Amino acid sequence: MFRGKHSRSAGRRAAALLVVGLAAACQARVIYVDQSVALPGDGSTWAAAFADLQDAIAVAAPGDEIWVVQGVYTPGPSRRDFFAIKESVAIYGGFLGTETRVWERDIVNRTILSGDIDGDGTPAGNSYSVLAGKNIRGAKVSSCWIEGGNADGSDPAALEYRRGGAIFLENSSAAIEQCRIRNNMALAGGAVFIEPGPDDTEVSFWRCFFNGNLAFGDPMFGDGAGGGIGVENLQYTMPQVTVDRCHFTSNDAAAGGGAINFNGDDADLEGRLVVSNSVFSTNSAASGGGIYAGCCCDVHVLGSSFWNNSAAGSGGGVMLKGRLYNNIFWRNLGFAGSMDRAAQVDGDPLSLVAIHNDIMAYDGAFDGYGNIDADPLFTNPPGHDGFAGTLDDSLAILPRSACVQAGDNAFVFGTLDFPGKRRVSPNRRGAPAIIDMGAYEI
Repeated sequence: MFRGKHSRSAGRRAAALLVVGLAAACQARVIYVDQSVALPGDGSTWAAAFADLQDAIAVAAPGDEIWVVQGVYTPGPSRRDFFAIKESVAIYGGFLGTETRVWERDIVNRTILSGDIDGDGTPAGNSYSVLAGKNIRGAKVSSCWIEGGNADGSDPAALEYRRGGAIFLENSSAAIEQCRIRNNMALAGGAVFIEPGPDDTEVSFWRCFFNGNLAFGDPMFGDGAGGGIGVENLQYTMPQVTVDRCHFTSNDAAAGGGAINFNGDDADLEGRLVVSNSVFSTNSAASGGGIYAGCCCDVHVLGSSFWNNSAAGSGGGVMLKGRLYNNIFWRNLGFAGSMDRAAQVDGDPLSLVAIHNDIMAYDGAFDGYGNIDADPLFTNPPGHDGFAGTLDDSLAILPRSACVQAGDNAFVFGTLDFPGKRRVSPNRRGAPAIIDMGAYEI
């Protein structure tokens, strides 16, 4: 009897939740924003769009999408103003103002979310963070250019004004997709800072470009880690962070992790970082020019390429405890400009596993197999402009590279390489399909 009664009650509750869910889905809407609209309206159509993104965010409810036309949008007159990342709300940029489907947008239509609130083109006086979210789930920011944040707050107790010049997340889960995140600065997490909280959280980055971000630190209170992305924890469980098909170039950190810093402080609070199919070029830090991952972290780096990153100490490419699969580490610089193995990859030999990587000057220091030391034959590392550290840097490999079909298919994350080619596909001669090392497939 008890079981039957319980089942009927559970069924009624499930039905009620389904009705509520369907009602919420029906109420979900698109809110339109166009700063150039002649007569701002209620955001219900392009013709009646809001002119201010903050107005759209203010009325957005879970399930809503905010579509933003190209242009420059600033959070407000105060340095403490920011665009709020809200629960289950998606902000999409890249629109011209005529689209009827979300996939018709294009990142070349620059929707710029800028911290340059005084319009003087310098970081002094800019917003501490351009976007911020606290205690939220299911949020998304897509196809936006995020720039000009400067989290240089002087109060060590007010972390939200000292970390994450572009994006500050606290105890939150969010997806950041197809964004250009550039020229932001902070004492830690120059572009993005993820502050763990009491809940389990997940943050993902997909097809994002991080360029020219800086974590400059504080001589008195430290910081300075994570020029592109910073994640640190002293109390709560570390988040789950995934980075797929992203490009990090010319990001700098005064401490660890020119591109990414992922560092816990308690083995019982371990989180996970997965980096895949991504490019790291010309980033710099005191240690871990590309990636620094210290204590209490489960780190996996797969199918990525590291070139011309540098560290004042060792680990110009990466300095971490974790697992490396199918990557290329070439011409990264360590102490005094060295290019030895420790300049490419460094870490505790007892807690670092390397499988099927191309590591310059590799000396067999780590557990694993299938590692080689052969020039990967990059096609054009500095790119067409001839300058390393710009967004056109290309770490594609030539067909005669020793990295072609030299990886291990047991360690493939995602179906596409950095530019979007299938990761594992049969070759023309009918031989077994094997993944190439690095971020690019031939």
